[in-house]
Amino acid sequence: MTAGRGWIGIAAAAMSGQHPIWGTIDAVLFGVVDALANTLQTANLPSQLVLMTPYVVTLAAMCLYGFVRIRKIKKNRLKNH
Repeated sequence: MTAGRGWIGIAAAAMSGQHPIWGTIDAVLFGVVDALANTLQTANLPSQLVLMTPYVVTLAAMCLYGFVRIRKIKKNRLKNH
């Protein structure tokens, strides 16, 4: 079972824009967050909070990526007109 990590992989691929360097950086970022979630399980935190950490970071990264992409598109439209 992958426990939803396939969706995190799809998010990393989508954010990379078919560029292998960005894909590697995204995969490492999400891997570090997953490892951090495993490490946080030893802390005195609610397990639900710890288990949702990789998914919250993935959603935040996708929102940031979308915001930057939309902003870049709008900037290019204004520059071309």
